[in-house]
Amino acid sequence: MTQQNDDGQATQRLRADIRNAFPVVVHAGPITPADGKSGEDYDETELLYEALHGKAWPEIPARFVRANSMALVMLTEEAFGVYLPAWLNEGLTDQEVGEAVVYMFCNEPGEDPSYMDRRLQHLNHQQNEVLQALLTHWGETTSSQALRESVRRASEYVEKFLEE
Repeated sequence: MTQQNDDGQATQRLRADIRNAFPVVVHAGPITPADGKSGEDYDETELLYEALHGKAWPEIPARFVRANSMALVMLTEEAFGVYLPAWLNEGLTDQEVGEAVVYMFCNEPGEDPSYMDRRLQHLNHQQNEVLQALLTHWGETTSSQALRESVRRASEYVEKFLEE
């Protein structure tokens, strides 16, 4: 079996894990802290709201996720867990999205992790396991030493939530 076939099978297993861990639901609560606000200062959050409102994660177009790879951090704690799988799934196809997910969980030394802590606390054990599996996959499939180091830091961070 070739490396490409192995990678394809691993990707398909990870996609199945994402589908099994994250329910297909339409989020009923606030999507961003700025829902309903408009104006120049709210363009990004307004775009997120319009794209995600009334949709379950499998309905989010891949092109939207790719164009907004760093947008997950703007979601409310509850919406984060509902829409995270769209970014995880696309991150298996698009390297930039995968890297954005990795960097989202890389706290810089001295940085307050409480913002992301609250989002990860909304994920259940199975969802955190899937996130950890994706981080491991990205670390094993990248040729970038810098990204591998970021994956290591992100994995250590996410692992704390597996122990709870």
